[in-house]
Amino acid sequence: MSVRNTPLSLRLLLAVGIVLLSAGAVPVRNSRAHWGQEAAPTKAPTPSPTRRPARLESFLNVPWGTSRWQAESVLKSLPGAGSFFPSHDYSSCEGPYSGHPASLRMEFYRNELYRGSALVHAGEGDVLAKYDEIKNNLCLKYGQPDSEEGNSFEVRARWIFPADGEPDTVTLSIKRNPPVLSAPPPDRKFYVIVFFQNGRLNALAHPSAEEKSAF
Repeated sequence: MSVRNTPLSLRLLLAVGIVLLSAGAVPVRNSRAHWGQEAAPTKAPTPSPTRRPARLESFLNVPWGTSRWQAESVLKSLPGAGSFFPSHDYSSCEGPYSGHPASLRMEFYRNELYRGSALVHAGEGDVLAKYDEIKNNLCLKYGQPDSEEGNSFEVRARWIFPADGEPDTVTLSIKRNPPVLSAPPPDRKFYVIVFFQNGRLNALAHPSAEEKSAF
């Protein structure tokens, strides 16, 4: 239908609508929301890091001092957990950490949890990106690390929880996956290792200074 053949009343309504739109009086709805869908949400700003607690309370939300059978039951029930392996003083399994495939390990002193670690598999092309991602997540929880040493593939960061007595620690580092029987596959040439440690129980388990920190 041509504009000339359009009834006068309809032409007047169209003209008024155009004027209102140009003046900003009629809001323009998001096209997706108009069809029954929510408009795309605005990206939330990065949250500020919380104040670091005096103590590191747990690993994978399992409190230090938890009995071995209780800690192992949590490890086995993690989403995607598999290849469970118990040993003399530790238990490990494959599972996710920070959204990435990893080897998870819990260590015990007199059947009480005192250490935990996550070894995130990485290749040469993505190891630094995974390190930075995990470091940022730790910074959001604990603030900036107390120290960060090295560069490239030999970097290490550490968070210290300054409570009375032996401090708890979190250590983040990159390690090469050494060939044992054959060269590791390309996507597992490196590990990004996150190491959590309870200071009090670790001092009992490893009284000598050389044994106190594995990383």
